[in-house]
Amino acid sequence: MKKIVMLLIIYLFIQPIVFGQTLGDVNHDGSINIVDALLIAQDYVGLNPSSFDAAAADVDGNNSVNIVDALLISQYYVGLITAFPGEPANGCIGSGNFTYTLQRASNPSADQQTAYNLITEAMDKAISYYNCYTDIVMHITVYYDPGVPTAQANWYGPISFGGRDYMNYITAMHEMAHCVGVGTTNEWRSRISNGVFTGTNATNQLRAITNDPQDVLHGDSQHFWPYGLNYVSEVSGEEDVINHCKMVVAIRKDLGF
Repeated sequence: MKKIVMLLIIYLFIQPIVFGQTLGDVNHDGSINIVDALLIAQDYVGLNPSSFDAAAADVDGNNSVNIVDALLISQYYVGLITAFPGEPANGCIGSGNFTYTLQRASNPSADQQTAYNLITEAMDKAISYYNCYTDIVMHITVYYDPGVPTAQANWYGPISFGGRDYMNYITAMHEMAHCVGVGTTNEWRSRISNGVFTGTNATNQLRAITNDPQDVLHGDSQHFWPYGLNYVSEVSGEEDVINHCKMVVAIRKDLGF
């Protein structure tokens, strides 16, 4: 163990910081490796102390970051352990509490009941991702409105679904982003400049995801991309919707929420 500690102290390596990422990936470079352990060890002994994501660094789950966390990350990196003591059993990295109420007719028609079923399935799955990968707490009201050709939402809701093709969890997550302030607030609009969202947290989070130090988050008066889930075709796998959640968290930090 002493050899591991000495190894950790010797190396000096600082990486860009992004907040709200995977347990163990303290510098948010997209991987859990010796650098993450080194950052903790350096900070612990006061050698070139650095800023990092303390929540991601607390891998033993004891609400304290110290040399034990660095050792556990080292063991994980070399394959001596395959999970951290503080890792949630369900794999979630967030503790959100996003809930909704679907307004229903007292005696729904067949069309309404079909829509209610589709909307419920979409919202339940969308909320499962938001609650697993964000810490957002919000309750919104959801409607079926045949007069809405697609789907729409406002700051703090409500969400209205109209077209059947839009009653899916990807669209629901896109609309939920609107409910939490993305594209629907003055704070959002103040951060858009020449088609780019200028928030530092969101920019760093995107670069951590894409591993491109020059990447920028594009946006307009209502939407952002990539990972804005503006179209169902944008999603090729679960990682895309998880990254959407990470981007929403980072954007909200830039907006002051």
